[in-house]
Amino acid sequence: GLSLVLAMVGVLSSNAAFNCGVAVAAGIATIAAFFILADDLVAKTNSFFLLCACCYLSIEGATFYFFTDAPSEYPGGPNFSPTFYTTVIGLVASGTSILGIYIYNTCLSHSKYRKIFMINGLVWTFVNLISCAVFLRWNLLVGIPDEFFVLGSQALMQMVLQFGWIPGVVLMSHLCHEGMEATMYAIMAGSQNLGSNISYFTGAYLLQLFQVQPSGAKDEADQFENLWIVAVISSLGGLVPLF
Repeated sequence: GLSLVLAMVGVLSSNAAFNCGVAVAAGIATIAAFFILADDLVAKTNSFFLLCACCYLSIEGATFYFFTDAPSEYPGGPNFSPTFYTTVIGLVASGTSILGIYIYNTCLSHSKYRKIFMINGLVWTFVNLISCAVFLRWNLLVGIPDEFFVLGSQALMQMVLQFGWIPGVVLMSHLCHEGMEATMYAIMAGSQNLGSNISYFTGAYLLQLFQVQPSGAKDEADQFENLWIVAVISSLGGLVPLF
């Protein structure tokens, strides 16, 4: 229900601050409902996963233009073709996801959940902070082409993503009460999806706050001046659920 509300708000309202407020309120209401209606273990676990999804602020609305703007729109930018950005990067990410699953099964499958989530959060933040270098064009200063840098960072991020996704699925499965497994799992997974939707609204407000509003217009390089700041804040947001 709340996801539908957020969808309607996104369609009907162009006010990023208002949309962000509604999204945050929806997240708070979801967490409160779990603590009222579910047992403490389910409520606390679901709150953690919801916060994880919320705090990985999505800034894809700006990074898409940063990477795909043509030279006439962003001189000196990566200027990736749509094929490279959508297909090549996607294929590499899919391949490294499989590698991430293999590494998890061989190295982390017998570790405690707390340890896994702590390691995953710290490594995820570290990899994302390194990836911010491309927004400052630092990778070019050390001689790393944009294509190789982005492919490498995406490969690492997808691999690390599996370290947190697999134990999350297993943990949610164990928390489902007997006789209502499908319903419980659907509710918990749905709240995670709600968290992802919240991250889009909060990310959009953050981009507006720092005046990062690219649109594919000509000579819009100025729109990306503060993108690295937003990317750093987004990366550090992943640490919030750990504390």
